[in-house]
Amino acid sequence: MNSRQQQAEQTKQRILEAAYQIVREEGIHALSSPKIIEVAGISKGGFFHHFPQIEDLYLYMLDHFIQQFDADLAPQKFNDFRAFMRATTEYTMQLLEQSPEMITTLFYFFSQGHHKPAYQQQLKTLLEAAFARWAADIARYFAPALSATQQSHIVRLLDMYFYGLSFHYLVLGDKPLYRTISDELAEMVLMYVEHGQR
Repeated sequence: MNSRQQQAEQTKQRILEAAYQIVREEGIHALSSPKIIEVAGISKGGFFHHFPQIEDLYLYMLDHFIQQFDADLAPQKFNDFRAFMRATTEYTMQLLEQSPEMITTLFYFFSQGHHKPAYQQQLKTLLEAAFARWAADIARYFAPALSATQQSHIVRLLDMYFYGLSFHYLVLGDKPLYRTISDELAEMVLMYVEHGQR
């Protein structure tokens, strides 16, 4: 990465941090490009150069979140599927406790982005690529090898679970309950795989 690229990435990070600060301190409805520009201390041109539409910022947030998730929870770090599930649940709950604005902002984007087909397609492309990576990574826990369909179903099931966990935890905050449910889900997935391999 050259110095120009580094500077651009630093500016995008300032914008990202400013957006999260606004949501954390004032709520999602306070989030707007003028407010972000003010809090980040950048020029209007600097903001719109990187993010011509607010949806571009949301896509950047999601991509950044996925990259962080990939780095922190690479399946290679865990001995088995149960350990991976427990770590992922703990990671999700810790994130929701310490930085709920990240998940709140992404939920808002998902709820608002459906009326713009171009962004919907970009979102779909980003998520499909992540699902494909996660499916290949998680497959290492199972032997014999999972079929492509099984890999896809497991990853989508887990994504749906953690999306639901995030929503429930933001509202209910019952950590012991969701730890237990996460463990039960891991067992159900293992049973699903075992049944499918008979």
